[in-house]
Amino acid sequence: MSDVEDALAREVARFRAWAPPADRRRSEWEMYYPDWDDLYEAVRRALAGPALSEAATELLLFAIARDNEAELILGELDDHPEHGLALAEAAMRASESDARWQLAVFLGRQPGQRYQALLRRYLDDTDEYVRRCALIAAAAYDRDHAEQVAWSRLTDPHEYTRLAAFSVLRDVRSGRLGDATVLLRDDPSEWVRAEVTKVEGSAQEGPG
Repeated sequence: MSDVEDALAREVARFRAWAPPADRRRSEWEMYYPDWDDLYEAVRRALAGPALSEAATELLLFAIARDNEAELILGELDDHPEHGLALAEAAMRASESDARWQLAVFLGRQPGQRYQALLRRYLDDTDEYVRRCALIAAAAYDRDHAEQVAWSRLTDPHEYTRLAAFSVLRDVRSGRLGDATVLLRDDPSEWVRAEVTKVEGSAQEGPG
């Protein structure tokens, strides 16, 4: 293990030693870790290297998942897109859903075909929140596919998935947005109904 990987391993070990037992973790518990700066520095040094080993990849996925509130590591990945792609590939085989949803966001910010192809796989993730983030992210550079998936999820059992699907159809200016408003006008979710009402109101007002 290189000095850089060794430093990253030490910082992850420090976090693990600090982390309270699962039954004592309050909301956003990771944010209370007092030594984030040291962990961030170790992550930056690892990302600055030419390649990521299997061990470094595992450590970085752990760090990304724990950084799910501040999302600073997610921001760092934009400066290291090849490493981000490698991490996103590895995350598909890992159990860290808090890393996967952030990596879906990362993939959606990259215009290359390799990134969008991998993001399509995230659209079928086992975790609902990851799927939802991937759908919203896909609207940036994979609009036609995002539109198709969004339409198919307007009747999803998860209300926030339906809301995200409707929002994507709105954002990509889908020709099926009108049909979507009719479909969801009486949705059981107040949040979905409110968004439909907003879109219908905007349509009635016109371009102004």
